[in-house]
Amino acid sequence: MKRFYSTILMIIYLFQNGYAQSQVIMTEKQVAIPTYLVAPNDKNPIFFRKENHQGASRHVYPLKLGDQYTNERVIQEWRTIILENEYIELGV
Repeated sequence: MKRFYSTILMIIYLFQNGYAQSQVIMTEKQVAIPTYLVAPNDKNPIFFRKENHQGASRHVYPLKLGDQYTNERVIQEWRTIILENEYIELGV
């Protein structure tokens, strides 16, 4: 998460310090994006399955596991920050 914010701050810095000679505008707007909904949590939590993908042992008991998505595609409104000049528009 730190890397994400530092990248955004670097882009803003580059926009404001001469790399873009035009005026920089930052706005906030709602954007409709196709989104797949998260499936309901599994009511039967899993135990250790010996899945060692990058050290993930998946010890989640007694918590419910919610790592699945539905096949239902909906158009959802997302709040987006737009940073733009005359050459580029960046939405986060």
